[in-house]
Amino acid sequence: MAKGRVICQLSVVKGLTKVQRIVDIGNMPFILATKSPVE
Repeated sequence: MAKGRVICQLSVVKGLTKVQRIVDIGNMPFILATKSPVE
């Protein structure tokens, strides 16, 4: 039972990270513009 809950949580987290990645790609020009060039 606990195992199923953990797997469910992992899939939710995976889905959220996928959304976050899409958002990051969408905001990339903005992020690059606001970040100071350190590298």
